[in-house]
Formats: sequence, structure tokens, C-alpha cells
Amino acid sequence: MIFFEIAGTLCIVYYTVIIIHSGFKATFSRFWAGCGVFFWLLAAGLKRLSDDETAAGEGLFVIFAAAACIAALFFLFAEFLIIRAAFLRPADGADVMIILGAQVRGRVPSRSLFRRICAGAAYLKENPGTRVIVSGGKGTGEDISEALCMRLRLEDMGIDPQRILMEEHSTDTYENIKNSLALCAEDASIVIVTCGYHIFRAQALAKKQLKEKGVRCPEVSCLPVKSSPVMWVNYYTREFFAVLKYKMNRQL
Repeated sequence: MIFFEIAGTLCIVYYTVIIIHSGFKATFSRFWAGCGVFFWLLAAGLKRLSDDETAAGEGLFVIFAAAACIAALFFLFAEFLIIRAAFLRPADGADVMIILGAQVRGRVPSRSLFRRICAGAAYLKENPGTRVIVSGGKGTGEDISEALCMRLRLEDMGIDPQRILMEEHSTDTYENIKNSLALCAEDASIVIVTCGYHIFRAQALAKKQLKEKGVRCPEVSCLPVKSSPVMWVNYYTREFFAVLKYKMNRQL
């Protein structure tokens, strides 16, 4: 019970840190407030079960403990795969680079998107034969599409406009990959630029979609981009649920 009480307290503390760092509209932040309350209630419920010396009470306690262990192992295994992917390195000389979109505030890229643009520009300067697809539509609170925002910034950073293709219709990662691959030759080698926590899902989507097109050994490498250390736990936890959702929808 002490473990869950501590976990609940840590979740509330982390929620407070996220709000201070990124504001009340920070993505996935409410999850931590909900987890904090859940863990506190869970600790109270388990205490009652542990005080129940009947066979039924002991049985429920054992069942819950077993289920919790299985869920924890599943979560940790998935997180291992997601974190491992964040340390991948891109292959040099890719035919096509795909930069996945992120939030634009008006006409200004979010910190996450700006980091992706900078990483992409650096790679493009080192690999002058690589073309780039900037992928992302126009969402709520965005005056221009994410793709156009990236294009304008890349041009400001000295990237030749003729090397840049725009994909402006995507609303999520699945569409980012699908619509971008439609602009690539089937035998093209590809490097995907996105945040580290996002790499596992993006690469898996690309490889799956290419194999469905008949490409036996798709060349898909990744360029992971760092994110704010304060938000690491938030982003990597959120990504677990995103991967789970894509798996359930058979998109991965």
C-alpha cells in the first residue's frame, strides 16, 4: 500500500511540474493528475483487502497483485522497445528525408517542431543529394500548415526550395507516413526525423506500409530528436498508449 501512496504523490508532484513548465494545456498532463488520485484510492482499497482475513479477501488480493505484475511487465517491455529506438542513428545519404509535423502556434513552430527542423536541416546540409518531405496538415490554433511552417524555416536555414516537398493533409502519425510514402519511389532509402520517443512507432509504421506495397527489405533509418528532459516521462508514457492504440487498430 505504501508503494501506491508514494506513486500517487509522485504523480501529483509531476503533474505540478509539467504545469509549471508547459502550462495547463500541456499534452497528456491530466493523465498524471488522474493517476495520482487513482493510486491513492487504490492504496486505500488494498488496505481494506489486506485487513480482510476471509478467503475471499485474500483471493482478491492475490488476483490483483498478479494482474498488476503482468501489466507492469508488459508496460516495461514496451517502454524498452520505445526507448531503445530513441538511440538509433540515421544512415548517411538517404534518398528521401521525412520530417514529421508537430504543433504550430499561429505561424511559429513549437519547441518540438523547431528541434525537428534544425536536425533535418543539419542532415540535409551534410547530405546534399537527399530530398525532404515535410509532413503535417493545419490543425486547431495553427494559422498555416505544419508542412508550410517547416518549409519556410528550412528555407531560412539555407535549404534549396527545390529539395523540399510538402505533404499538407496529414492529421496523425499514420497519415504522415502513408501520405509521405506516396510521394517516394518504392526503392528509395528513407530517413525519418521525429522526436526520440516517437521513433519506434514511426519506423514500424513505415516498414509495415512499405512491406504491404511489396518492398521486401525497406531501408528506413531514423534521426531521433531530443525533447525537453522535464517532459521525458510524460512523452514516453504517452507513447506507450499510442503504440497500444495503433496495435489494437492493426496499424502496426
